[in-house]
Amino acid sequence: MTEEKPKTKKKSVNDAKALKIAMGRFAKGLGAAAEIVNRMHLGKDPTAVETLLAVKAGVTPDDTRFLNALGELLQLDSKLLDNGASPETLRLVSQASDEDLRAFAARAVKLGVAVDTAKIQRVESRRRMPEESHEDKAAQARWASLQSFAATHTTVLLHRLEARAESLLAAVEKFILRFAPGDPQEGFDMETHRPGYFQAHADIAASAVEVLADFDVIFGSRDSFTVSGLDDQEGVLLQNSRRALTRFASGKFGHKGGFAFDAAAEGVFSADLIQSLAYISTQQSPRTSSALSARRLRDLRVLELGAGAGGQAIGLMAAGFRHVALYEWIKPRADTLKANWDWPVRHVDLKKVPDSTLARYDGIDLLAGGIPSAMFTTRANPSHRGSENDLIPELLRAVRAVNPRAFMFEGYHGMTFEPHFDYLADFKSQLADFGYIVDIVDLQTSDYGHPLDEQRLVVVGIRNDEQGTFIPPILERPIRRFISDALEDLVIRYESPAELRGTFAATTAQHQYDAWARRWRDRFKDKLLPRIPREGTETRHDRLEEYNMEGFQGGELAAEATKVEDFPNDKDTYYLPILTQAVLSRARGFPDGWTFHGEGGGNVDMIADALSPILAKIVGLQIYSALTGVSFDLDAAISEPIIKEFWIGKKLRLNAGSEEHHILTQVEVMIRGEDAFSRISDPKARRAKLQELIEDVEPTAPRRTYLRKVVDRIRFERELQHAEDAAWQERRFPDGVPKGREDWLPET
Repeated sequence: MTEEKPKTKKKSVNDAKALKIAMGRFAKGLGAAAEIVNRMHLGKDPTAVETLLAVKAGVTPDDTRFLNALGELLQLDSKLLDNGASPETLRLVSQASDEDLRAFAARAVKLGVAVDTAKIQRVESRRRMPEESHEDKAAQARWASLQSFAATHTTVLLHRLEARAESLLAAVEKFILRFAPGDPQEGFDMETHRPGYFQAHADIAASAVEVLADFDVIFGSRDSFTVSGLDDQEGVLLQNSRRALTRFASGKFGHKGGFAFDAAAEGVFSADLIQSLAYISTQQSPRTSSALSARRLRDLRVLELGAGAGGQAIGLMAAGFRHVALYEWIKPRADTLKANWDWPVRHVDLKKVPDSTLARYDGIDLLAGGIPSAMFTTRANPSHRGSENDLIPELLRAVRAVNPRAFMFEGYHGMTFEPHFDYLADFKSQLADFGYIVDIVDLQTSDYGHPLDEQRLVVVGIRNDEQGTFIPPILERPIRRFISDALEDLVIRYESPAELRGTFAATTAQHQYDAWARRWRDRFKDKLLPRIPREGTETRHDRLEEYNMEGFQGGELAAEATKVEDFPNDKDTYYLPILTQAVLSRARGFPDGWTFHGEGGGNVDMIADALSPILAKIVGLQIYSALTGVSFDLDAAISEPIIKEFWIGKKLRLNAGSEEHHILTQVEVMIRGEDAFSRISDPKARRAKLQELIEDVEPTAPRRTYLRKVVDRIRFERELQHAEDAAWQERRFPDGVPKGREDWLPET
C-alpha cells in the first residue's frame, strides 16, 4: 500500500468530515422533498401525481414512488434523517421487502450505519432461515437425506444403526472424559497410565467394527455419498460419519491419532470424529427440549488472543461461546484471568507461537483478540507500526493460520484518527483478501449502561462461505446510567441513615459529609466519566485531571472511598472524592468481585485496555446469530446478569482449580454415575452399583475417602448455586416465567 504524505492524509480526513456534513444536508433536503411528494399523494390518484411531477418537476415515476415511500417513513419517525444517509441507503430502506426488515434498516440509518444491497440481501436470507428453527431444518434435512440413501426396506436397520451409534458415541464421550487432558497447558498426550485406558480403547474399537458393518449394509462402503439432486452437504456429512467409524474401528484414535480427521497427537482437543459420529446417532428432537437447553447444546468455540483482564472473555462467554484457550503474554494479566475464572489460560507471547500451534484450532467458530490502544492515540507515532507492541501483523497471521468462521478484534476508537486511518483501512483490506466480509463497528459505551463517555472500535469478519451476515448491534432502547446512579454506592459509603440526617451539629464531620453526599449526588446525576486513562498514551496525572469536572479529584488514585474522619471540616460541600480502582472497574463494566493482579498503575492500564463485557456480549450475540441463524433480543440481553458472580475466584470447579485434573475427572464420573443410579429403586442394588463405580474410578482404596469428600463438596456448591438461581428467578419473575422467555433463566 502506497504511504500517503501527512498533509494528504489530513486533507483526506477533512474531506471525509466535509462530505459527512454535506450528505447530512442533502438527506434533509431529500426528506423535505419526500414530505412534499407524500402530501401530494393524499387523496389523489398516484398515476396522476407521477405524471404531474414528471412534467412540472422533471421527476421520474420511480423517483416519485421512492420519495413517497420515504415520506411515509418520515411520518412514522421524524428523526430518521438526523444522522444523514446516502440516497442508495434511503432507497433500500424505503423498498425493504417487509416491515421488520424496513424497521431494521431504518434503525441502522438512525445510528449512521451504512446499509447496502448486499447487507439487505444477506439479512433477508438469514431472516428466512428461522421460519423453522435452525435445529428443525437440520434434523429434517438429515433424516430426508438418510432415507434417500437407504432403500425402503432398510428403515428398521437404519433405526438400529442410530441406536448403536448412540451407544458408541456415549462410550467415546466417557472415554474422553476419563482419559483426555483438560486443556493444552497439560500437554497433548492421553492419560494412558490410568487404569482401564487400554481396555476402554479396545472396547470402543470393537463396538465401532459392529456399527461400521451395519453402516455398510445400509449405505454401502463407497467413498462418496454425494448424489445428484440432493443436498451435497448432507452427503459430505454421511461420508464423514463413515470416515469416523473407520478410524474408531481401526483403533487409530486417542493415543494413536487423537480425535481429528488429520491424525496427530494435538488432535485430542478436536471434536471432528465425535461430531461426525453424532450425525448418524439418535438425535433428540429440539421440540422436546427447552430453548435454554437447545442453546447450551450449541455452544460455539472461541480462541482469544491478547485476552487482557478478561472483559472480552466474560462477554463472549455470556454470548454462548466456550473458550478453548486464552493467550496473554503480560503476566499480571494472565494471573488476573487465572485468578478469576477457570479458563484455559496460556501465558505466552503471541509472536513466539508458531503457525503450527495456531493451526491446531483450524476452522474454529470465532477468533477474538485485542489491539493495544497505545498504538492508536493522537500522539502515537505511525513509525511504531511493526514494533513489538504492534499486534496487527500477528492478528493477520492468526487469521491466516486458523481460518476461523468469524473473527472479532476490539480496539481503541483512535484507530480512526488522522494518523492511523490508512493503517486501519489496510488491515481491513488484508482481512477481506483472506475471504471475509469485514465490518468495522463503532460502539458508544454509554449506550450500554456504563457511566463512561468513550467509543470502542470492533472489527468483525464473517467468512464468505457462511450463510449468515453480521448485523451491527442496534438497541431499541439504549440504557443510559450516569455517575451518581452507577457509582454512588462506591463513593458515598458512610452517609447517615435517613432518620438520623440533620441530627448532627453543623460543625461535625458527619454533618459535612452528609451535606456533601447530597450535593455530589445531585451534581453528577447526568454526567459521564471521561475515557479511562492509560500510561503510555498520555501522562496519567494529566489525564486524570479531566476527572476534576466529572465528580472526582484528578491526578491520583485512592485505595478506598473517602471516610468521614478524612472529610475536610470546612463546609466544602463541593469536595471531590479521590478516584478509586473500584470506581474505574465498575465504570468499565467488570463485576464487583473481579480482582486485578497487577502492581501500581498496571491495574488501571488493564481496566483502560479492556473491552466492556456487555459490549463484548452484544457483539458476540450478533456473531452467534450470523453463524447459526438464531436471533436475540439485544435490549433484553443487556439487562441480564453478565456472569454468575458466585463463581468468580472459586477454585473448586471441574476441569480446573486447586484439585488435580485427574481427581476432578473422577469427581465428574462419580457425580454422573450417582445421578444415574439414583433411579434404581432397590437401595441394596443402588449401593452395590455405587461401590462398583468408585472402585472402578479409584483403584486405590485409601484415596476413595478423599474422593468422596471432594464429591460432597462439589455437590454442595452446585446445590448452593441452584438455590441462588432459584431465588434470583423468584425475585425477577414472582408470577412465573413468561411464556417463551425461558432463555432468561440462569444456566444450570
